Amino acid sequence: MDSTDDINQQLDDILLDDLVDAQEELGGSADTENLTPGQAVYEEQREEVVTSELARLAEELGIQESTQKTAKTLFDQFISKQDIDGYALEVLAAACLYTACKVESIPLSPDDFAAVSQIAFTRVVLLRRVKTIASTLGLDPSAFFDPHGYIDRYCDELGLSEEITDRAHEVIDVADEAGIGGGKSPTGRAAAAIYNAVLDHGREATQSDIANVAEVTEVTIRNRYQEQRELLKGGTVYESGDDSDSSRMTSNSGR
Repeated sequence: MDSTDDINQQLDDILLDDLVDAQEELGGSADTENLTPGQAVYEEQREEVVTSELARLAEELGIQESTQKTAKTLFDQFISKQDIDGYALEVLAAACLYTACKVESIPLSPDDFAAVSQIAFTRVVLLRRVKTIASTLGLDPSAFFDPHGYIDRYCDELGLSEEITDRAHEVIDVADEAGIGGGKSPTGRAAAAIYNAVLDHGREATQSDIANVAEVTEVTIRNRYQEQRELLKGGTVYESGDDSDSSRMTSNSGR
């Protein structure tokens, strides 16, 4: 499998994993009239639309101008290789900005982008465009899968200790070394690692708390955390109760 095929496969895997938590691709409230088809405007107007949308999104999300410039470079490279007939310029701008964030290790998620005001698409649509951009430009897929930045962000938002943050990073490192991280959403993996760290160090946040901050479901956290826990405890899984958020030890031998 060549590098492009590998990128496509890995992005397909992560998109499939992210779809577990995704809502409808395009909600009824989306104002699709605000989208500009790429083939419907002249080059000068296209530049204005993309530059304006990049600036608007960056301001809303607190993204620096240098990252905007990276996004614009990605857009220019993409349109030099890909016919954009049928592509909405605003979606492409957002996808290029999200891709730039991944390249520069800025821990913003697809949900952050989809939550911006006057956005006429969801994270599913965004991720599909990101996949096209990444595979067309031959970008390193590892930038899209790294959960470490999300760990720092979520632990900070939850007010968790440095000890828990460090432990969550260790959990991801152990999982990566064991090869169980491929094709999984980095936000879900980060949330699960934080939950594992919380179990080990004082339970300063509940599964529900972590799920709310990471914008993933508790089911996603449980699935990822159990995979990680098996590695950490040598085959013994600590399962969390849905209501009490208490934990109990079970053996894998009968599973």
